[in-house]
Amino acid sequence: MTTQFLDHRSTSPSTPGPRLLIGGALIGAVGAMSFSLAVGSFVVGSTHRLQPASAAEAASLVAGVPAVFVAGLIHLAIAAALVAGRRRLRSAAVAAAAVAAIVALVAATMLLTGFDPTGGTHAGHPTTDGVLVLLLVAGMYAGAALVAGPVPVEG
Repeated sequence: MTTQFLDHRSTSPSTPGPRLLIGGALIGAVGAMSFSLAVGSFVVGSTHRLQPASAAEAASLVAGVPAVFVAGLIHLAIAAALVAGRRRLRSAAVAAAAVAAIVALVAATMLLTGFDPTGGTHAGHPTTDGVLVLLLVAGMYAGAALVAGPVPVEG
């Protein structure tokens, strides 16, 4: 009978704060973009109305689908770690987002200087193809890392 009077609020799961939800949403959005890219690559690469000259590019699009799909799953796992993980898991997810922001910025810089990090057809001369997307994704990663990062303790 005394169990009815116990305080059950302390055992209920706490809801994540808005900062963690925003950070998780940013990383989850990048994961959703990865899934969209995987589906689009598969559809475009597997169409039957291809010119013979573009068959090699279509095959490379389809071959990249599993890697892009796995990248989307990793993004969703990181977003879940930000939102529902414990302190160490959240810290690891924030660190992963910060590293991803740096990698995206470096890739954008490499494209602008003439080195294509993916080894595509534009290697050898500076290009702006894809730089805006890389900068957008870098901003999303950095925003997620900053928003979901640890709050400084005022003393």
